[in-house]
Amino acid sequence: MIRPLRAAALAALIAGPAGAQSPLDGIDGAMGGPIGDAVEKLGEMAADQLLIRDFLGMELTGAEGETVGTVRDFVAIPGGKLAGALVETSEGTRILVPWQLLSVESADGKAIRATQAAADLTGSQDLVDLASQLSD
Repeated sequence: MIRPLRAAALAALIAGPAGAQSPLDGIDGAMGGPIGDAVEKLGEMAADQLLIRDFLGMELTGAEGETVGTVRDFVAIPGGKLAGALVETSEGTRILVPWQLLSVESADGKAIRATQAAADLTGSQDLVDLASQLSD
């Protein structure tokens, strides 16, 4: 069984780099049914793809541009939805930032930002506790 996060990453990898020819080019969903629909959807998403691996090791910034920490991993829940980002602060503390508090952007470069101030995130014992549960 493929873990949900790996499945999401695999789906993004299948789409290929933006602007490049995708292995899905020329496939118009002729297979029909759920597989054909999925192939068609992946083909449409290829131009706007953001790969998870691009964000690993990236600096997470807070709402005011201040540094929160470094993205070390992502957490997915059953069903494949991203639940949060595991972030290591400059003090070495790990926090789990819920996905709904993150904004993933791509313009000239890729960026990941929190919708909350860094101090609110790094000062939250609840986020520290969630992160520690993942490493147990």
